[in-house]
Amino acid sequence: MQRIKVIMKSTADNLPISSESLSVVTRATELFIQHLAKRAYETSDDSYLEYDHLAKLIGSEEKYEFLQQIIPKKLTAKECKELIMKNAAEDNLTSSEEDEEN
Repeated sequence: MQRIKVIMKSTADNLPISSESLSVVTRATELFIQHLAKRAYETSDDSYLEYDHLAKLIGSEEKYEFLQQIIPKKLTAKECKELIMKNAAEDNLTSSEEDEEN
């Protein structure tokens, strides 16, 4: 409950937090996490739940989009390197096009 209270106090509004509202938000958070874990388990083909199952669910359903930065899909070192190279190539292409225009 203490973590929820810290998160609630970190908002810009900085309003007082009653113990009742803290209890309700804490319970809602527990239920949401339970729902998310259950959905991830149901959509996996395995008899266990792993991070990748959660990341796959979050990446596949638009209603969980707000969690994509918190629980991103894991990348292998090779995938990461390829992504960096691709972005660098796109940046170079964009820079050369801008140079030609000027």
